[in-house]
Amino acid sequence: MFEFYIPYLIFIINIECKIYNSKLKGKIGLSRHLKFSHNKNFINYMIEYEDLKIPKCICEKKCKYKDGLIFLSTCGDKKCIKKNTKRKKAKIYERKS
Repeated sequence: MFEFYIPYLIFIINIECKIYNSKLKGKIGLSRHLKFSHNKNFINYMIEYEDLKIPKCICEKKCKYKDGLIFLSTCGDKKCIKKNTKRKKAKIYERKS
């Protein structure tokens, strides 16, 4: 279910916590709920319950985490950054439903 707030032009998606089946508003609400109720962070929850796959760098290490569900396109090593020809700073990885 989508809710649309005209003054701020923000979409809020209702999300359900898979641990307690609590209904929450958006990823920020879920993140706060996980932190205070379950002492987990958002990325670990997404890996464990939503099957999030962390992208791999060209050297086969995990890409560096930036924020939310945003990962850098490399592991952060200077050699990998030089080899990366795309030069993308960040890429958003979402689980496809």
